[in-house]
Amino acid sequence: MIRLTKWFAVAGAMVPVLLLIIGAVELYLDIKKIPLTTIYGLYLWPSRIILFGIHENLSLNGLLGLSFSIFVNVLLYAFVGLLIGSLWKLFSLLKYVARPAKAKRAV
Repeated sequence: MIRLTKWFAVAGAMVPVLLLIIGAVELYLDIKKIPLTTIYGLYLWPSRIILFGIHENLSLNGLLGLSFSIFVNVLLYAFVGLLIGSLWKLFSLLKYVARPAKAKRAV
């Protein structure tokens, strides 16, 4: 369960970085087209809403806001991983508890 939570936390850190890189590549290829990362990015990076109020590019405030947004995303993903791991453990325990015992045959 803890290992699954750690993997979800790593994914929570990697998704925003990948979305930023992919968005930069999409803008480099066609500056007039809206990047797809802005369309589906809010679903994969829900804490991106924090960045809507920050109008900084590469200043200290902008980088602090970006790192805070990524950190909140890591926490959200880790929480989802913890829920999934807990439910997985619960259902695997219930599967063994609910299984009826096999009756022994008389020989």
